[in-house]
Amino acid sequence: MAVITIIRARREKERLFYLGVVADFLLALIAISVLLKQILIASLLIALGSLFLIVAWPKLVKLSGREYTKTLKEVDLSAPLRMREFFTMKGWLKLASGWGVWKTVLLFWFFNVAGMGGGLFLTAIFLGIEITTFAVTYTVLGSTFLPILFYRQIKELSVLRGSK
Repeated sequence: MAVITIIRARREKERLFYLGVVADFLLALIAISVLLKQILIASLLIALGSLFLIVAWPKLVKLSGREYTKTLKEVDLSAPLRMREFFTMKGWLKLASGWGVWKTVLLFWFFNVAGMGGGLFLTAIFLGIEITTFAVTYTVLGSTFLPILFYRQIKELSVLRGSK
């Protein structure tokens, strides 16, 4: 994932994408420290990642706004929604135009929780470690950032303003 982000950052000449590489690196370090049952180190790394997020938040909002606007120009909102589009921003914008912003953001959050929580749960099962409290906390807190950013951006798009 980090390699793809670096390529995209170089292609689009956007330095903010490198923050994604740092986030991938931090997530890998967090996963390793959890696997080694070093919860204090993992908690400190989460705090460090949160600090980076707070500092970069205004720039992330601007960048994601440009990305959503560009994607909205490419998508046909009247076309039927296909299952594979749930994994793309085009599908989520189609869903928001039909269902409304709040329902779409809630579903987006559930997808994030299922992905992150499911990944942690499967990792814990296959490696035979007990990280329940940490996994639940990390899943709920970690999966909340993207839906908030998603909501802030799609509520401002003019095509979706009629959606509630």
